[in-house]
Amino acid sequence: MHCRHPAIIPLATGLLFAIWLGAGCDRGEPAAPPAVLGPEQEPLRIRADTLLSAGRTADAHRIAAQLVEEGPGDWRSHELMARVHMQQAITLRTEGLMEASKQSLSLAADAYQASIASDPQVAGLFRSGADAAQMAGRPNLAMQWYRRAAELDPSDPRVPLRLAQVVFESDPARARRLLGDVLALDASIPEAHASLALLDALAGHADAARAHMKTAVELATDVPALRVVQARMLRVLGEPQRGAEILLALPAVDRAAEPTAAELARCWTEAGRHAAAADAWSDCFQQNAHRTDAWQFALHAAESAMLAGDEPRAAGLLRQAALLSAPPERMEAIRAIAAEGR
Repeated sequence: MHCRHPAIIPLATGLLFAIWLGAGCDRGEPAAPPAVLGPEQEPLRIRADTLLSAGRTADAHRIAAQLVEEGPGDWRSHELMARVHMQQAITLRTEGLMEASKQSLSLAADAYQASIASDPQVAGLFRSGADAAQMAGRPNLAMQWYRRAAELDPSDPRVPLRLAQVVFESDPARARRLLGDVLALDASIPEAHASLALLDALAGHADAARAHMKTAVELATDVPALRVVQARMLRVLGEPQRGAEILLALPAVDRAAEPTAAELARCWTEAGRHAAAADAWSDCFQQNAHRTDAWQFALHAAESAMLAGDEPRAAGLLRQAALLSAPPERMEAIRAIAAEGR
């Protein structure tokens, strides 16, 4: 049995599931099991799914809250609430409310924990819950749930892929083993080939890295995230200019997305082209100016402009960052770059 989950894919403790006690427990009687949803609630659950698909998250939330109250022992009610919180997180991020989005992701992880407590044998709950925990910044919980999902459904290649992404930086050897498991289950997953390409590049195995990346690109030619990994691989291999060219071929809206802009700026910086790095961060700032943390993009652009020797441009970007409540100490650190260069 599997549950659906949003396709979003990029880290610890959760809400303890409340144990419902029967009225006679103080007399030594067994606790009454938590109520589950009955056939009469099924139309409501279907209605909530329809509302979620239509983007009417608030209405779906009201139904989910009702079903959690009526069926606290049913994994389906909590899983529905988890998906509501996940959709809320996506909406809040789109609106630029980054901290509120993260809080919704944490609530989603809490709801998945309640769902898992209701039925700890559904692999999809662990996988989706781990995704939510990972994005909410709760890595310990995510790792625990990914491992349990793998135990319950060892045929699902998504689980070792997610695990590999979690441990990629901290344990490259384990990440490589996990990626091998992914490809043994499904050799057509481009993310696995791309991740192996980057691991090979980091280990200095240039030919192997290029071979894996060639396969990844052939499997998914138009995925911006894959191009970001390709650019990083080229940068690691000492070809930052080529990495930048890969990203410049993307549409402007994709180039200005945070992960792409960050890698593009790194490529330009390593190529010694600080003004181009400032351009990359400036484009990112302009596209994401509505975000509550947009000041960080302005600061990155200001730092690159300062390194390029363009103090007037850097000063303008710092003013914009100040208007967005950038931390004063971060701004002073960037101004110090100019002082050091004089």
